[in-house]
Amino acid sequence: MNRRAWIKSASMAVGATCVSQRAFPQTAAITPLTSSHGFTNLSINENQFGPSIKAISAIRSSLVYANEYPLDSQERLKQLIAEREDVSPFQVILGAGSSDITMGAASAFSAPGNNMVSSDPSFHPLMLWAKKFGVEHVKIPWTSDHQVDLTRIEESITVDTSLAYVCNPENPVGTLANPNELYSFCKSVSERCPVLVDEAYIDYAGDVNELSMMRCVREGLPVIVLRTFSKAYGLGGMRVGYAVTTRELAEKISSYYVTGIGCGCSHTSLEAAIAAYQDQEWLATVRRRTAESRKYLCNYYESVGQSFIPSVTTFVLSPTKQNSKMIADAIFGAYNVKVSPRSYFGQDYLRVSMGRMEQMNKLTEALSYLL
Repeated sequence: MNRRAWIKSASMAVGATCVSQRAFPQTAAITPLTSSHGFTNLSINENQFGPSIKAISAIRSSLVYANEYPLDSQERLKQLIAEREDVSPFQVILGAGSSDITMGAASAFSAPGNNMVSSDPSFHPLMLWAKKFGVEHVKIPWTSDHQVDLTRIEESITVDTSLAYVCNPENPVGTLANPNELYSFCKSVSERCPVLVDEAYIDYAGDVNELSMMRCVREGLPVIVLRTFSKAYGLGGMRVGYAVTTRELAEKISSYYVTGIGCGCSHTSLEAAIAAYQDQEWLATVRRRTAESRKYLCNYYESVGQSFIPSVTTFVLSPTKQNSKMIADAIFGAYNVKVSPRSYFGQDYLRVSMGRMEQMNKLTEALSYLL
């Protein structure tokens, strides 16, 4: 191709790019006004403030590449994560949400006769998967102040323990482990078995660099730190999660769930995650607005004498005197707002996910008739 022909073809490509940009204009931050659920869903910890506008723009721009496998996108996201966490890209695992990676971990560390130890209640998809492989789940109740009982978890580890799991902040209670105590726990326990620390809600809890167990990974300990773009980044529907661990454990876990080309995430999802990961300004906005909604709900609970467990996350767990399912059903039936009824050790609870202020007003109006 001569220079004139090359320049002409390049100009056409630029023109096509401009058309694409005009078709998908940049706008201000978008907050979803309605829900695909058909109701206000404050039951499953979705980010009600929506994703970053930069993530939305990336989704729009990448649609034209839906025909391509996302090989470049996944490597760019791995590189970004590796740079921020000061590790090698080979230590980063990507998956279709953190659930994908927990399934891989369950497969990788399961064998008949083994056990896995965790807090209970907690977020247990990993344990449910491991059970399919004949692994016993050793359940350690919360402490009296609703914290993960790190001491008893460590004491429960035996030669048959293949993995210790800690959700921090803990789901469904919203409490945060002392970072120094958790660090000491990880150092000690990882000498006997790998430790998986699920940090799905860490972005809501404070200074992530101070609270995260990522430093264990940088020190070369057999610790797996699990994160997700589904919560604070507002990409629950795009299904992107990641874990950071040693290169050896990354290869082991990946070998149990990655098949075919890529990491299980779509081109569009990865581009959205790349944009969201770099938009720390929107992340700060989500954290601030979530904290405001959480403070509003807790102030309401205090005003009506309803007890609750202080939370650092995007949900609050409160014990109820009435049947929590009946309360949740009444709220849904009368106000089209869904919350999560729970029952642990004979005690009923409501777990409420934080929403926008108008959603929280609607919820407290409903609660005023029931509590």
